[in-house]
Amino acid sequence: MKKAKMIFWTLILFLSISLLSSQWSLRTDPLIFSKQVISLKGSWQRHHQTYTTVLPANIKDNNVLEIISLTDAFTVEVAGQEIYHSPGTNAATAAIWIRLPSQAGGKILSVIDHGRSRDLRKQLNNTAYIGTVGSLQYRMFMNNLYAMLFFLFTVIVTLAIAYIDLHARYRRSETKGLNTALHLAGFIFCSGVWILTDAQVLQLVTTRAGSVAMLSCIAFFMMPIFFLRFVDKILPGQKSFQVMELLFIINLMMAIVLQLTGLFSIYRYVILEHLMILVMMIIVVIAISSKGSLKQNKIRFGCILYFMCYITGLLLYYINPYNRLYAMTICLGVLLLSLKCIAAWYDQYLDEFEAIAQNQMLEKMAYIDALTGLGNRSAFERDWQCLQKDNTAFIMFDINGLKQANDTYGHHIGDLLITSGAKLIQESFKALGQAYRIGGDEFVVIIKNSHEAAIKTCLQKFEQSMNKQKIIHDIPVSIAYGVAMADQEKDLEALYRVADERMYHKKQMQKEGMQ
Repeated sequence: MKKAKMIFWTLILFLSISLLSSQWSLRTDPLIFSKQVISLKGSWQRHHQTYTTVLPANIKDNNVLEIISLTDAFTVEVAGQEIYHSPGTNAATAAIWIRLPSQAGGKILSVIDHGRSRDLRKQLNNTAYIGTVGSLQYRMFMNNLYAMLFFLFTVIVTLAIAYIDLHARYRRSETKGLNTALHLAGFIFCSGVWILTDAQVLQLVTTRAGSVAMLSCIAFFMMPIFFLRFVDKILPGQKSFQVMELLFIINLMMAIVLQLTGLFSIYRYVILEHLMILVMMIIVVIAISSKGSLKQNKIRFGCILYFMCYITGLLLYYINPYNRLYAMTICLGVLLLSLKCIAAWYDQYLDEFEAIAQNQMLEKMAYIDALTGLGNRSAFERDWQCLQKDNTAFIMFDINGLKQANDTYGHHIGDLLITSGAKLIQESFKALGQAYRIGGDEFVVIIKNSHEAAIKTCLQKFEQSMNKQKIIHDIPVSIAYGVAMADQEKDLEALYRVADERMYHKKQMQKEGMQ
């Protein structure tokens, strides 16, 4: 299944690049800024495949005619004189800007359709405007401001989610593939790309209207794929999600192939994608309703809101596809769904973070001595496995008089004696190695890659500090120690035994000296 998906994604990438490059020749002219715009709505008449209107008498020279979404071949004439001819485009939302001849006011404007027989009057009534280059640019900018703001929102959210996820995985030293957060980021980012490229605002900065339009279609077809992957991570084990994901991948490939071969327009094929998205939302809502947790119900609620906005947007689109209200409505649905998905992901992230913190705490407790904070015997045995004899030294320690302190003053004084000794050992040798408590009053320091002179210097400072240190009731902190260095024995076990024997020998001498 994974290999099949890899093949699908490779083909989609190749076909997408091919589709974008095939639209490279379609260009539109970017405009500059100003104000007044005249609508030609309600003035068009049809004569077979020719649509005519009378230009306003008061239009000034150098005005521009704006027409949106004419994908078939057409010709524009003023008073019978051809001023523009298009062989047809694949940019259904692109604005075509056509400069009108001087003194065009009051003359007949004709649009001749050379494509399929269909009524363009409604389309021209909704998309034909006249104005200066700046006025049309300003109108386009303001009409598409929502798309730019939504795209900015998706970019910020995508980067934030990706940063949080990658930072968390770095801290956990994970190298797994894409997971829940990045699938969510992919869905949100594709949503932003679709909304931005479906609008006309990019024509203010680029003339590649055909490529922009194809990018819009690809982003729209990719959205449900990332969404299903995200939902499958949130609610795993649902085969229906995987089946739907595969269908959406196949549908995307088919749409690209049909567009590239010219067999079928991707804009007419998108109706199948609309129906599949509606089915997907129903499946997700049912699956979460039957098996989802309280946190996952946030996605269900987001799906319901998106479903309502999507249905409304589709109705608006098929009633009047030239009004941008449908895009704004679907954009609102995507925004609400994204917010709910972010909330569900963040809840899951907090749960995972809490579980990781608990595991780390348990792991720490397993290798840390609770009384002294040093490594315990388990930690010593774990680190022993990584030692090499030729650069290792051991220092064994044993606290003198612990039993007497327990018997005379109580175990709380004995514990204080142990903690004081552990602190003294840690502070004296932390620059050289790692200290462990391996028994009741027994400690060991493992030293790697240190010279004999440095070890002797630390031992001298250790003895000086020990002679000055006392605890409650003027009980001195007396600790016997024994050292074994790497050049003195043949293996680690023997080295360890030598340090232990020397420590007991010193302990006996200290005991005899006290007597």
